[in-house]
Amino acid sequence: MSSLVPQTRRLTFCPGVIGLPYRHPAVIAGEVAQFDHLAKGRFRFGIGTGSLPPDWEMFGLEDEAARKRMLLESIGVIQKIWSSDPPYRFDGEFWNFGVERTVDPALRMGGMPKPRTPGGPPIHVSVATPNSSTAKLAGERNWGPVSSSLLSGAALATQWRDYSKALAGAGHEVTGANW
Repeated sequence: MSSLVPQTRRLTFCPGVIGLPYRHPAVIAGEVAQFDHLAKGRFRFGIGTGSLPPDWEMFGLEDEAARKRMLLESIGVIQKIWSSDPPYRFDGEFWNFGVERTVDPALRMGGMPKPRTPGGPPIHVSVATPNSSTAKLAGERNWGPVSSSLLSGAALATQWRDYSKALAGAGHEVTGANW
């Protein structure tokens, strides 16, 4: 994608999804901030819990509820990194880390890059099944859903129903513009 940035002026980049439970949130925060700058703000941050059973087995993440909690904890950490300066301390269910003793503002050591887009690029979350609780989560948080191209029209209709109902319930404008 980075090779396409200088060749385009209006294209917005959304790389599908990054499986948040599979990677450290500080690494993701830095990489996303860097690409958001490179793309001059033309970036949508696609996230997901991971949808392939062999990946779940490999990473010991076969518990769907745990993957969802990991996604929420990870995005929370990422957003805190983007909205604050060091020292950092994160104590959660899945990630416990910080940069406290070695912070040196004069040398610019210990800080994390911030995205170009204030507050971070728009978030889009993978919604893979009919009647998905993730469609509801996307609506509640005003995230854009990313639906699988393998879903039937009927399955997509359930996602729209759940997403739009959650958007309205959370006081957000009901629109499919960021789907």
